[in-house]
Amino acid sequence: EALLRAPARLGMLVLRLIAASAIGLVVEARLGGDERAEDAPALCAPEVVQETCALFGGSVEAEASAVGERLAATEAATGDFWAAAQLAVGAAAPCADLCRGSVALLRGLGRVVPAASDTGCYHERGEVVCDLDLSPKAIQKLAGKSKGDFAYGKGLPGLGEESLQNVSLKEAKTFGYSVEDFAARLAQLFRIY
Repeated sequence: EALLRAPARLGMLVLRLIAASAIGLVVEARLGGDERAEDAPALCAPEVVQETCALFGGSVEAEASAVGERLAATEAATGDFWAAAQLAVGAAAPCADLCRGSVALLRGLGRVVPAASDTGCYHERGEVVCDLDLSPKAIQKLAGKSKGDFAYGKGLPGLGEESLQNVSLKEAKTFGYSVEDFAARLAQLFRIY
């Protein structure tokens, strides 16, 4: 029972963290215009793709089941994305193709995609602006300023150091995402916000 409540606690914690510091994040993380940070990796850069592919248990390719499990997506939602991204259904896909496929689908659906990874977009006065520095270094810096000790590698407040290790992705609830939502969530794993 505690394992089932851990994802809910994590979700509430993240929502509180976001709500409490949203204004500060926007002010502090701006890059200074609709530009990409000089050191921000390009969309689907090899180093980001390799890092994300490791999340799926691969080094170059990922099985659909591993991607769906990581996103807590139903088998049908995963298959729908695979088909929409023109990936071979039932076969492992190159992680670079997963990244490029999610970007192409999002753009094809009229979604705004930033010029680089680690760059966040938001709405301001009816326009979409993409100038938030969401690099791991910037997030670490901002997370370290929050109340409590919420920082990478430090565990989660109230849940202990092993909090994420005790949550089985296979036991979590799955969601029947639309292709657009699946692509957006997958893009976030490739640090495309």
